[in-house]
Amino acid sequence: MAIAPGEVLRRSGLGALLVTFASLVGCDASAREEAPARQEAAPRGEPAGDPAPAQQDALAGFIDEYARTHEFHGTIAVQQRGALLHRRSYGLANRPFAVPHGDDTKYKVASITKLFTAALVLQLRDRGKLDLDATIHTYLPSYAGEAATKVTVHQLLNHTSGMQNADEGADPAKGVPHYQTPMSSDELVRRFYSGPLAAEPGRKFDYNNADYVLLGKIVEAIHQKPRDRSGCERRGCCVRRRWSSGWPIRTSPATIRSR
Repeated sequence: MAIAPGEVLRRSGLGALLVTFASLVGCDASAREEAPARQEAAPRGEPAGDPAPAQQDALAGFIDEYARTHEFHGTIAVQQRGALLHRRSYGLANRPFAVPHGDDTKYKVASITKLFTAALVLQLRDRGKLDLDATIHTYLPSYAGEAATKVTVHQLLNHTSGMQNADEGADPAKGVPHYQTPMSSDELVRRFYSGPLAAEPGRKFDYNNADYVLLGKIVEAIHQKPRDRSGCERRGCCVRRRWSSGWPIRTSPATIRSR
């Protein structure tokens, strides 16, 4: 019995997966330049899985048409029961240099990393290695900001630390220099996140990247290794190194894929 592409998505549950994945990896969807889609075959030896080859072709056609109609720029991958059914990249990763998207493109996932960081913090709490009511100083004794002995891990998690917001007034469309200039996380904390408090901790919500940069440093201090490697030790919460940890560093086309 022939099954329409849309039905394949509905029956297999791939529709929701596709929407979620496209939301995460879509990059610069407003770009108007056209670039050919690049098909990458599944690795040899991987099980074919379901749907059948004809349905996989229909799935690919459905996704290709959607990507073309909506001018999608990014990479879409669909897996089912461990089998890679579809992987294809569309459009441009960098418009000025006309660099096409590929499987090795580093995406600007930016604040999506906060989800992983929060999960890592709560996993450490569950394992008895971290106290949400402890202050920053407990885990980062060298931290010099006023928040050190006044702000708790819990307040960092829910953005009520009261710390100064270094991003205030920045225009994301024009970039944020202190995220795009090469520097270590220690230098970022020292230069931008170690000042006096702007508000009393726990009294006011303010979405502040400083909170999660410090949480990342706390995770590193407890694990004694970088945050992305810490995540890979805990199944279900792995920050893949092929994804950027935030804003892209100003760079040349040769390094867009290599970092």
